[in-house]
This record gives sequence, structure tokens and C-alpha cells, in this order.
Amino acid sequence: MVANSGKLSTMSTAASNGLTDKVDSPHSGLFKGLHMMAQSNYALRDATTLGFAHTFTASGSEIQVAVTTGTAFYNGKYLATGDIAELDATTLPKPSTGAYYYWVVINNDDDGTWSIGVFDTASPAGDGIVPELTANSSVGPHAKIPISLIKVQSDDTHSTIAFQYFTTSKIEHSLSIGYDSDGTSDAGVYAPALSIESDADGDIDITSLVSDKDIIFNVNDGGASKEMLRLDADEPTIKIEQGSLKIKETAAAIADTPAYGQLWVKSDTPTSLYFTTDAGNDIKLSEEVIIVSLSDEATDLTVGDGKAYFNMPFAMTLTGVKATVNTAPTSANIIVDIEEAGSTVLTTLLSIDAGDKTSVGATSAAVIGGAGPALANDAEIKFNIDQIGSSAAGKGLKVTLYGYRT
Repeated sequence: MVANSGKLSTMSTAASNGLTDKVDSPHSGLFKGLHMMAQSNYALRDATTLGFAHTFTASGSEIQVAVTTGTAFYNGKYLATGDIAELDATTLPKPSTGAYYYWVVINNDDDGTWSIGVFDTASPAGDGIVPELTANSSVGPHAKIPISLIKVQSDDTHSTIAFQYFTTSKIEHSLSIGYDSDGTSDAGVYAPALSIESDADGDIDITSLVSDKDIIFNVNDGGASKEMLRLDADEPTIKIEQGSLKIKETAAAIADTPAYGQLWVKSDTPTSLYFTTDAGNDIKLSEEVIIVSLSDEATDLTVGDGKAYFNMPFAMTLTGVKATVNTAPTSANIIVDIEEAGSTVLTTLLSIDAGDKTSVGATSAAVIGGAGPALANDAEIKFNIDQIGSSAAGKGLKVTLYGYRT
């Protein structure tokens, strides 16, 4: 097995050294391979797994090559070891005279998979001719990424085969974006404006390098460039310049982080906007709460209609109601009705059980219906007390309406 040298190597049985003067004449394979590599199509050396290691064996009078899998880039996209199928032992036909050249390539199989292939074993290009790195029937339609170039001579054995690696070494990949700080086209000065890099833990760091300059995200909308998002370094703020922000609903906030709050959308029906503090307190931002007093704090409650009125300050969908008192009723429940424009908004009326101070947990829970849950803007809301405690009436009655604006 011959390990991947991770370089454009000399043509030899070891293929471990770089190009050698007087040995590696500038044959067309060098330029064909370099052309593909210049388009961000290249195989990598992996010292851990011996990526793309070559093994030459004999099969009778024939010579065969097998190549292990490895990692590579295809049009700038990284391909991991598991993405590329290795090459099993493949026969390399020998010429009767002279030499044949064979490319070992990573091929895009056009079905989301990648494999290593050799071309062209079916129809060698001819004595001393390096085949083109183009689509080829023996290895599929997109033979793009060169791994090596193998030279097979008429008198070769598996131990004398010379080949040449077309690989490189890369252990990290950062990006720098710069501009002409001098402002001229001929004698400008490169100045870095932004960098994208990864630390040893795999975190990605996108850094603006020019003081107080923004990072701007533009899209093409029907042929017109539109600014969508701006990270303003001077203020500093995040600005949405077009459209709105859509947040995917979720059942709950994620784990709390000290010194950070969370803005999220809960998967209710309809969805609700929440803010969660770093202490884990969930605050429902989209909820409206209206509290109405139906009596003073000291006088016993009495039965009657129109104990309180108000007009809705906005249209609202009613999602919940609650009643509380400061003195609990005894021997009978308190029952309250709520009307919109003369019609009840409850199909089961709101009640406080005898001995309790709140409707929460009441034996008969209130049910919104009838004229509810939609409350119109400026609609008159009326509160009636239909029943009070028979021994102690109860005191200090308040009703709370919950909902969201519509």
C-alpha cells in the first residue's frame, strides 16, 4: 500500500516526493489535473486513515489497483470519508508497446453518491496520451476530482508501476473578504473587511474587521436587490429592513442561560409569543388581560344586573375568564354572567364555590360560547351577579378577562 502524499507528487512507484526536474516533464496530465483543482475539485491527504492509499497487485499477467476512500472537495463542497465509495481491485490493461495513462478519480454518480473510478480502462487513449478529465462511460458522467495519474508500460509488473498523486493537504479552511482601501483600481491596497473561521471546538466565528461598519444581507426579489437584514455595528442593533420575522412554534423554551432571555412562539392554538427570563419565568407577550371590579372591598355582594360596564378598547378573542373575592361566600356559590351587547359570552357561567375566594378549580368551570369568544371593538361589556353566598354573600368581587387582540 502506497500512502497518499498530500501533494502534486513526482511520477514514481512511491509517489511521495514533489515534482522532480528532468523526471516530471510538463505532460498534459499536469495541466488537466491542475485545471480541475483550480475549480475547487481536489482530493485531500488524511494521515489518520491513509486516505486514497493505492495498492497494486498482480492478477495473472494483469496489474490491478485498489484505492481506499478519503476526503475531498467538489466545487468547494466538502465530501467526508463516508461519502465516497472505495475502489476495489481494478484491472489496468497493459499496452503491447509504449505506455498507457489512467486517471484515478472521484466520480459524482448523479444519485447523491460518490465513488472512486479509473478511466479509461475500456478504451485507453493511446501510447503516451493522458485522457481528458471529462465525462466518461467507464466511471459515470461526471469524472471531476483527480486523485492520481497511473502510468502502465508494456513491461511493467505490479511492483514497478509509477504513478503521480494529484492531492493536497488541508487541515482548516478560513475565508477573508477584503476591499481596496486606497480606492483606486491600479494601485489599491488590500484591506481585510470580514473573516469567517472556525476555532478548535468547531464554533464558527464571523468577524467584521472594519470599525463601526455594518454587515448587510441583501436578496434578489424579482430582479431587484433588497436589503433584508442589517447588523449595525455603530449602534449596535439588529435591523430587519424588509418583511417580518417568522419564528417556528415550539412546545416550550429551551434551557435557561444566565444573563440571556428568550423570545419564542408557543405551539398553542393560535400560537402565542413568549419571553422567558434567565430564571426560567415564562411571560406571555401576546396576551391581553382586563380586570374589572364589580363591587367595593367592604360591602356584601348583592344580586343584580349591570354591576359593572365598560366598552372594549380593541377587538379581542376571549380565551379565559376568572373571578376572585376578598371574602369567600358560604352556603352557596357566587355566579357571574358576562354579556357583550346584551348577549352572554358564556355557555356555562363563571362561579366561585362556597368557601373559596377564586373561580380557579371551581366545581363548574366557566365555558366560553354564545356571543363569545369574539369581542368586537367598542362593544359594551356588561357584568351581572346572578347568585351570591346565602350565609355570607362574599365581598370584593373582581372579574378578569384573558384574550388576544384580533
